[in-house]
Amino acid sequence: YKRNSTDGRVLIWMVSMEMIKDKPWFGWGFDGYVAQYMNYQADYLTAHPDSPFVLLADETQNPFNEFLHVALIYGIPCAVAFVFVTLWTIWHIYAKVKEHKSALLCTVCVLVVWFMFSYPLNIPFVWLIILFMFLSTIIRTVKPPMPKLCMTLVQTTGFACMYSLYVTGAHDIRKLCLQERATNHCDEEIMKEYEEIYKEYYDDYMFIYNYGALLHLRGEYKKSLEVLNAGKKYLSDYNMMLLIGDDYQKLKQYDLAIASYKRAGEMIPSRYLPLYYRMELYLETGDMEKAYEIANMIINKKNKIKESKLNQQIINKAKECLNY
Repeated sequence: YKRNSTDGRVLIWMVSMEMIKDKPWFGWGFDGYVAQYMNYQADYLTAHPDSPFVLLADETQNPFNEFLHVALIYGIPCAVAFVFVTLWTIWHIYAKVKEHKSALLCTVCVLVVWFMFSYPLNIPFVWLIILFMFLSTIIRTVKPPMPKLCMTLVQTTGFACMYSLYVTGAHDIRKLCLQERATNHCDEEIMKEYEEIYKEYYDDYMFIYNYGALLHLRGEYKKSLEVLNAGKKYLSDYNMMLLIGDDYQKLKQYDLAIASYKRAGEMIPSRYLPLYYRMELYLETGDMEKAYEIANMIINKKNKIKESKLNQQIINKAKECLNY
């Protein structure tokens, strides 16, 4: 029905399998996918330049498969346990549950299909559905030993989860409020507040990107590079590589700028911007031979959205370069 979307997921799964091969037992950690996926995609597409997936590659922060995701962040043993629990749930409902069996089985099947092609565990409502199913099956068919102790454990776990949600929510609200204020009016007071809380949010990839971008916009290129380069271990990102390249270019460190633009182009080969920035850099440095080479690459580039306004503007700039 949507062939490009399907093939895009196949690419993501293939690259994700490469990540799992490198850390099969304990995985990459909770934010490991965001930190490493785009680097693996760049390496895969560089090694397979004629792959039909080259035109389909894009940015992603999720493998669109919950079983793969568990294997990626926690390792294969946890993924196997996840599959076992899923299969046991289906068997338990079929063999033990008498009331609303069909509805519960259908719900589990829907969730399993959803798990295979998307990221439902990121949606709070899905966790409510899972809790409802647990209460509808386990509580009615299994009598827990020492019910008072079990109730105390459940209540303690509930309070711990609520406290964790409160801390996480307060953390995110503080960050979002600061980002909103910076969008409306970025002054010295805002930047000072960013600098003060940087030590607390140093491993928050969205905060790192926004802080580095603000420093870049204010012309603090060295500080921006310091923040963005330190954040590479928490985020591999196409836009961040372009920002790093622009920082290097403003500081006239042209070789490093070219390397960053090339890496961004390897992450998403179908994009025009990495080539455009390289062409502009060569024009800035007076290297017309390389500028013409990149301009020809832009004009002859295959792209599934070549008619977009931005792409047409870049193609026109390349034509102007060749007629210079």
